Amino acid sequence: MIEWNRRSAQAALDHPVGDRISIHYIHGMDYKLYGHLQRGEDELGRRILERALITGPYQEDFGSAFHLAVMPARFALERRDWDEAAALRIGEPDYVEWERYEWPQALSWFARGMGAVMTGDLAGAEKAEEELMALRDDAEAAGEAAYRTYIEADRLILSGRIAWAQGDEARAVALTREAAELEGTVQKHPITPGALLPPYEALGDLLQDLDRPHEAMGAYEAGLEVWPQRYRSLLGAARAAGSAGLDEESRAHFTTLLEVVNPRSDRPGVAEARRAVAESPVG
Repeated sequence: MIEWNRRSAQAALDHPVGDRISIHYIHGMDYKLYGHLQRGEDELGRRILERALITGPYQEDFGSAFHLAVMPARFALERRDWDEAAALRIGEPDYVEWERYEWPQALSWFARGMGAVMTGDLAGAEKAEEELMALRDDAEAAGEAAYRTYIEADRLILSGRIAWAQGDEARAVALTREAAELEGTVQKHPITPGALLPPYEALGDLLQDLDRPHEAMGAYEAGLEVWPQRYRSLLGAARAAGSAGLDEESRAHFTTLLEVVNPRSDRPGVAEARRAVAESPVG
C-alpha cells in the first residue's frame, strides 16, 4: 500500500489541475500516512504529514477537504497523543470552502473532542460534541445519509467518553457499543484508508479503562475483522488478553503485531511485544 500510493502521489504531483495540486496527491499521501502509522514508523509519518500540509493549494473538492482535515487528526489519534489532538485547528487552510463539507469538519471536531475529554477538558469535549451533532444534522438535511452515519458513529464514541469522564460506566459502554453497531450499517468510503478511530477499537480502549479485559479483547478482535492488522487494535487485544490471563491469545496478538510493524520502530508497544513473545513459553 505504501509503495503504490507513493507512486500515485508522485504521478498526481506531476499532473496539476490548472494552477492547483490534484486531490490525488494528498489522497495518496493519506494512504501512505496510514500505512506508516500501522508499521509504527511515526517519524516517516510526520514527514509525510508535513509535506502534505505545506503543499498546495489543492483543487477545491471534497477529497481535498477530507484529507486536509483527517491527516493531522489521524497522526494524533493513532499515536494516542491526546494533547496534540486537543490542540488541532479547525478549518485550515482557509482557501478551502469548509462550509461545503460536513464530514471533513466533523473529523477535526471529533479528534479535538477526544483530545479534550482524555486530557480532562470536559467543556471542550462537550463543545465538540455539539459541533458533531450540528454537522450530523446538516449532512442529513443535505441528503448525505452515509456522511450522516459516519459523523454519528464518531459522535457516539465521543459521547461515550464524555459519559465515562462523568462516571457513568453503563452509558459510556452503551453509547460506544451503539457506535460499533452503527459502523456495520455502512461500507468503507473509498476516500479513506481506514477509520480515524474504529468504534470497536474505541470500545476495547474503554473496556480496558473500566478493567473489563475479557470484553475488551472481544471488542478489539471484532474490530480487527473490519480493519485488519491495525497496530492499536492488535496491541489492545494483546494487552487485554494478558490482563484476562489468556497468555496464549496475548502471545498470538503480540506475534502478529511484530509481523506488521517495522522491527526498528521505537514505539513502546513494539518493545513490549518483543518482551512478551520472548518471555512466553511456546506451545
